[in-house]
Amino acid sequence: MRRLLLVGCGDIALRVADKLKKKYLLFGLIRSQNRVLDLRSRGIVPVMGDLDDLNSLQKISGISDDILHLAPPSPTGLIDRRTINLLHTIKSSGILPQRLIYISTTAVYGDAKGNWVSETHSPNPKTDRGIRRLNAEKLIRKFGSDSGVGVSLLRVPGIYSKDRLPLTRLRSKMPLIRDKDDSYSNHVHVSDLVRIVLAALRKGKSGRIYNVCDDSSLKVGQYFDIIAKGYGFDKPRRLNLRDAEKEIPGSVFSFMRESRRVNNSRLKSELVKNFCYPSVSDGIFY
Repeated sequence: MRRLLLVGCGDIALRVADKLKKKYLLFGLIRSQNRVLDLRSRGIVPVMGDLDDLNSLQKISGISDDILHLAPPSPTGLIDRRTINLLHTIKSSGILPQRLIYISTTAVYGDAKGNWVSETHSPNPKTDRGIRRLNAEKLIRKFGSDSGVGVSLLRVPGIYSKDRLPLTRLRSKMPLIRDKDDSYSNHVHVSDLVRIVLAALRKGKSGRIYNVCDDSSLKVGQYFDIIAKGYGFDKPRRLNLRDAEKEIPGSVFSFMRESRRVNNSRLKSELVKNFCYPSVSDGIFY
């Protein structure tokens, strides 16, 4: 039986594990004892370790045939020390995995002014979080080319499902930017993301980057309007940019000012041909 190490045992990792527990011996890297019973109940062998502490990672050395890296990058700075520590541990073991899948983000493209971007588009992140993600991507691709390990990178936008919707923002009546000034956003349903992760483990090409988004092309306001209508909320009021920046929290506003439409042609030709939920309006109740 093949062995899979889950690095970052959040919701996506647990959903993937549910699909693979009969095919893989599963290991999950966790840093809190509070997660031990939860992982064991799902058929995952818990391994204690902290990506922020290199010396704590020895137990994952040479442990698996495949690795699924879902952990967020370091919280500060412009490099991802967590990925550096993970790769150092993998390399020092002398027993390399055959495949490593990294879950990245479409934020590495930065603001494309509403234009379409594909995997050949040069990344241009402007936020620290996007810069750290791009750093992790570069480290992993270099590791793959140097070691011969098959690495695939999945650039993921906003993940949604019925349990991952901005209902709190709708309840609070947070305003949005008027359509004239609004930015494009991109989305993927959590069920489709899990299917794509599984496909990448089976047949993702080495060194390959895949944009992981559905077929919708929505502005932020359109996305919120679909959810508001579906769940019986009033549509959020719209403001011009100057007023919106005053009323919308800075962390949220910074996301709204990056506008890009993400091309998923490579994903559909190489990993999955169709989506369970090809547009947001198809998936908000599931």
